[in-house]
Amino acid sequence: GLPYAVVVFAMTVYWRIDSVMIERLLPDGATEAGNYAQAFRLFDAIAMIPVMFGGMLLPIMTRGLSSGRDITPLAKMAARMLVVPLGLGAVTLATFPGELLSLLYTTPSGSAVTVFRLLMVTLVPVGMIYICSTMLTSAWKLKLLGAITLSGMLLNVVLNLVLIPGIGITGAACTALATQTMVALA
Repeated sequence: GLPYAVVVFAMTVYWRIDSVMIERLLPDGATEAGNYAQAFRLFDAIAMIPVMFGGMLLPIMTRGLSSGRDITPLAKMAARMLVVPLGLGAVTLATFPGELLSLLYTTPSGSAVTVFRLLMVTLVPVGMIYICSTMLTSAWKLKLLGAITLSGMLLNVVLNLVLIPGIGITGAACTALATQTMVALA
């Protein structure tokens, strides 16, 4: 259970620490954290699709591995089924950030528009993470998954410490994109 707890803890930290760090590292931290939240809310809601997808894949992949079958074709099909629509949706949403934020908020923050674009692009590596992490979990490779997510957590904290004071909430969004991409590649 410990490797799984490490994975959950590390993923939780690198998904949620940005708002806390924005509030603590910027002079007008509470306001900036609210501006970041304007863009993050839709990202977080859409990211639940890969979470549910991974939850449905886990028993299928586990059964396939336990019966000795190769689950690579299943993973490739799942990646196409998830990442292609997610990518198309992300590009569409990133193309019209001001309009979408105006539908959600009466006065969206100007800085939230750039953050929204970056976070929408971040949905693509998030989709890949849930496919690959489900494969690793079903194969009982939790130590490897733990090492990857701990590395992602460390990268996220360090990048946030560097980028948030320099470029504000855009730095947090750049950090999210970099972290999720690194974890997806790993």
